[in-house]
Amino acid sequence: MKILQLHLKLLIRTKWCWLFFPLFCFFSYGAIYDSLYNLSLSGYVTQTLIFFGGMFAYYNRIREKREVGEYVSVLPYFRSSQMWMLLAEGIYVVLILLLMTGFVFIYGVYLGTEGWLLKEAVWYCFIYFWLPCFVSLSFGYILGSGEPRKFHVLVIIILGFLVGPVMRYFWYTLLMVLLGPHIAEKIITTISLGQSSISTGCDPFYGFQIECGRIFHLLSVLFFLLFCCTLKKKSIRKKVVACTMFVLTVVLYLNSGRYVIHDLQSEEPSVKSNYDLDYYKEHKSFYHPGNSTVEKISGEVKLRKDLSFKGKIQLKANKAIKETSFILYHDLKVKCLSGRNVKAFEQKADTIRIFFDKEIQRNEVYSVEIEYEGYSSPYFYSNEKGCFLPGYFAWLPCTGEGSCFEADKQYVRMLGVVDDIYNIRIDSRYPYYFHRGTLISNNHVRVYHVNGIQVISPVRIEKGKRERLIQAFLDFSNYNIDEIILMPQEQDNVSLPYVVCGSTYFADASDWIGNVILSKKDLKEEWEEAVQCAKEAP
Repeated sequence: MKILQLHLKLLIRTKWCWLFFPLFCFFSYGAIYDSLYNLSLSGYVTQTLIFFGGMFAYYNRIREKREVGEYVSVLPYFRSSQMWMLLAEGIYVVLILLLMTGFVFIYGVYLGTEGWLLKEAVWYCFIYFWLPCFVSLSFGYILGSGEPRKFHVLVIIILGFLVGPVMRYFWYTLLMVLLGPHIAEKIITTISLGQSSISTGCDPFYGFQIECGRIFHLLSVLFFLLFCCTLKKKSIRKKVVACTMFVLTVVLYLNSGRYVIHDLQSEEPSVKSNYDLDYYKEHKSFYHPGNSTVEKISGEVKLRKDLSFKGKIQLKANKAIKETSFILYHDLKVKCLSGRNVKAFEQKADTIRIFFDKEIQRNEVYSVEIEYEGYSSPYFYSNEKGCFLPGYFAWLPCTGEGSCFEADKQYVRMLGVVDDIYNIRIDSRYPYYFHRGTLISNNHVRVYHVNGIQVISPVRIEKGKRERLIQAFLDFSNYNIDEIILMPQEQDNVSLPYVVCGSTYFADASDWIGNVILSKKDLKEEWEEAVQCAKEAP
């Protein structure tokens, strides 16, 4: 313990290390001073931590070899001094990271932040503050283990800018010009240690980007560097443990669910405002009513790292047919489709075509069993963190033949909401809301009842505000609406439809949860646009 105390005193006296802590607090406060939703703007904190970790480990490794040996060589247990020094460095860094995380948490409590967001903010700090710092510590340790060179500090700075979030968009643009967007994105995603955006706040529907895949990615990088640290060691056990952990985290990362980048200023293909637009520019959008009508859907929806459905579809032939079709989003892959007289099926883009070995007569009702699994559109997410799937989006089979989106008009094709065709069981880790084909599942969904109308919101709405908005809505609405579902806010280059489907109104969430109180005139204009969108729907 004496050696540990000695090492801690030497670290605490290293004044330049403490100069980083005010920078951490300054950048953190600059991001969250008005709302904890803006914690994702703290990319400069992550960038500073990457520099801090690399420099700290590098200089302490050099100091250990040059200076500290003179002190510890006269003390007992000299052979274990290196272990004590590493332990002291770990305690020192963890102390700084705990102070930073505590600052974020306490300030969030001061702002009156909801519990679910505070929990996600702590996880965010672990993924984007702690893990990048430990990765850079490992790299600095590797550099410091060799002979010190003047250019080592320059290497740490260049590598910090390469893997940090501040220069991400610059490197992506450069690689995109040289290699193309898809290869550039894969490279940037692999080497990046920080968040995908330093200019986009947290999505109130989705929360922070804290998927397990991001944790496994950073852990795999960390264990790879730790394995590199053990290469010069004689201990085979350490090498085996580090190698095993590296392989395990890589396997977990490759098996984790897909996530998309939420960055309104980026051009990366996986950015949710680009993903489907790019797809439908390559696949022409169209719609035909089809020769069969979906009468009933029953089965089970399972929400884990992706979405899966297993159940039965009941259809009614509009005329004598030997083949039929229905619409299903293209990233939901059909694994099995069977039924009486079903000969084969084909999935092409958003259309599932079924071929029969016997003619189906007009008005005949028939059933097919289907099983599919995959990912929803980035606009309507569905992964381990939950889901938001509106009824007018073809995440469940819909009548017709064609596309879910129209890229030229930049909006989601509305397929309609039918009240009584669903008999669905939901298997989700989070509380969920399912009604008329709309499924919302996360740890913070709110269901309010105001004047006989249900309001489904991703966040808390003050009682006075929701009553005022409902009353304003009732004053100008001539529809029999009993359900209002708040939609994600409009994306950078795509308009999600605010639309009336039967007795359900999909409204713009920014009008309800934003700080700006809209006039009755503004709400009426939005309502009229929603009604017009419903009239133009196929």
